[in-house]
Amino acid sequence: MTEAGDLRDRLVFQKRVEADDGHGNVKGGWQTQFTVAARVSPLKGNEAVQAQRLAGIQPYAITIRHSIGARAIDTSWRILDARDVKRVFNITAAAYDDRHQWIQLLATAGIAND
Repeated sequence: MTEAGDLRDRLVFQKRVEADDGHGNVKGGWQTQFTVAARVSPLKGNEAVQAQRLAGIQPYAITIRHSIGARAIDTSWRILDARDVKRVFNITAAAYDDRHQWIQLLATAGIAND
């Protein structure tokens, strides 16, 4: 069970956006949607997780408070660690609890998501 005191990390959620550069070309980039407190826990244990770790990919469970903005998160978004922007998480799945209190995200770090 997650409690407010467990949210010790600060994460920046970004959504991919595309814009016309005025010359008919589409240019992609990232736009920050919000920054929240979170709990980031590395996953360890089963064979699939061990295989990912051997490939240089670390899976994480990320927990944030439920909000209307956070319900829009999907696998096309990415997460930056606000204290270390070189640490980028790629979202692989999102789950919402029945009481609309927490959102649990599965994410990986160690692979590029440009």
